[in-house]
Amino acid sequence: MDPTAEALVRGPAADIDRAWIVDRCILAMLNEAAGALEDGTISSAPAADLAIVFGLGFAPFHGGVFRYAEERGVEAIRDRMAELEAKCGPRYACAAALAERDFYPSTWPERVEKL
Repeated sequence: MDPTAEALVRGPAADIDRAWIVDRCILAMLNEAAGALEDGTISSAPAADLAIVFGLGFAPFHGGVFRYAEERGVEAIRDRMAELEAKCGPRYACAAALAERDFYPSTWPERVEKL
């Protein structure tokens, strides 16, 4: 094996936590979707989740990025994004819509009819 390639595979990058990689991917997607919700590009969190599951192939058992945020806890997501922003830069600055905790309110059936 090429020593340079081996150093890359076995070097410090090999010690990166799996959760770190997942969070960098999923939370970036969530943040972009939240930004689209803020500016009206998407009409609702359920509509976005449906599009993300069927259009991008997001794991259906998670239900989309907004459902994932609800299940994981929006406050925990905001905390993790603050860590990511500190280490990786402003692309992980939380969208204002992530301050909203109620992506799936109790009026869920009424909102589905509006989709």
